[in-house]
Amino acid sequence: MHKSAIILKKCCICCNAITDDNIIILFTGKAGDNKEICSCCMKNMDVMAESDNPEERNKAIYYFYTCSLSINDEEIASYLKEVIKSNSFDILDIEFNRVKDKPVKAICTKRILPSIPAAIVAGAIGMPLCVLGCKFIENEIRNQFVLFLWCLITFALPVLFATVDFKYFARRRRETVGMFRRFFFPFTSIEDFSQYYLTGMGRMFICFVSAVASMIILNALGIEF
Repeated sequence: MHKSAIILKKCCICCNAITDDNIIILFTGKAGDNKEICSCCMKNMDVMAESDNPEERNKAIYYFYTCSLSINDEEIASYLKEVIKSNSFDILDIEFNRVKDKPVKAICTKRILPSIPAAIVAGAIGMPLCVLGCKFIENEIRNQFVLFLWCLITFALPVLFATVDFKYFARRRRETVGMFRRFFFPFTSIEDFSQYYLTGMGRMFICFVSAVASMIILNALGIEF
């Protein structure tokens, strides 16, 4: 009878019958009841938390996400929501399985910011405006705070948004496990160097060349800097 009772117990996540001899208790609820799970859910939990394979982690996260849609237990639903949130914030990408199907390059090329044309425009227009405005402020207004704001608005921010991929940066921060690593550790994977560092530095170099070329051309046309 004792063995039969164990078999009839259901997993609190997938709702399948627990056929294991050893019952795995996920946690104890507020009412004092044990939230028991099957070995399959426990295996997926381990994969999601410890696997170094992004594809395996995404499958495990998607497994718990689909389970959470049909759970009536509010404590389990809340627990799964926090687990999914701590391991991946890209819920829509997981739901439609777009993470592994869409390369980052294809996404970036459709964006206005950051992009090579934006970097060219930021350098060609931002630098002359910044220099001319700084000369005017120094001669007429003589206010360091206004000078700082002018440099920030006309050059620093446009160059930053035109060259740095903030969407990629935010996604990688969210994927990093642990609060300390998330905010203080640099990105060091091969994808980070190819998709973030090298492309960003390339756009910054193009922006620099564009700014220098613009200054030379305008100086040749008689505009003094």
